[in-house]
Amino acid sequence: MVMDEVRDVANRIAALSRLLKPAIGRMTFVLSADGRVLPPDNHVIEQPIGWTDADRARRLYVELGREDPVVFSQALLVAALEPEGRRKVAQTAIKLGISGSLNALLTLLDRYGSREIAEDYLNCGAGPLQEAAHAWCRDHGFVVDYYRSGGKVGWGTF
Repeated sequence: MVMDEVRDVANRIAALSRLLKPAIGRMTFVLSADGRVLPPDNHVIEQPIGWTDADRARRLYVELGREDPVVFSQALLVAALEPEGRRKVAQTAIKLGISGSLNALLTLLDRYGSREIAEDYLNCGAGPLQEAAHAWCRDHGFVVDYYRSGGKVGWGTF
């Protein structure tokens, strides 16, 4: 019984991490509201990740937002292993605003930080991410200037 639960969580983490990776070009799996992974013929989104259909994208964000925060956090870190698309993975997580994902986002910055990711964190409106980005910038020799233009992504804002 316990092994089945562990296997189920591992499968959900793997499937969710694939959803978060923009480098794949197309969605290959979609999680249903009850946590099941739907096969490719039941796609909610069939377009490349550079979505043009806001309604379809919103449905996927809703599905991702319902995921268990622990599973989501693990999937986020798995998705961030590949350098290509890492910033988009962080941006997606910021837009979802799952409070349980803050530690994973902090880990992502610590392990794979870049000026662009730090900039997104500084402007997203989530205090812990902003504080971490300030520290990251200071530790990496960047000076933070403030402008009133806002950022590309906001915490919990689709």
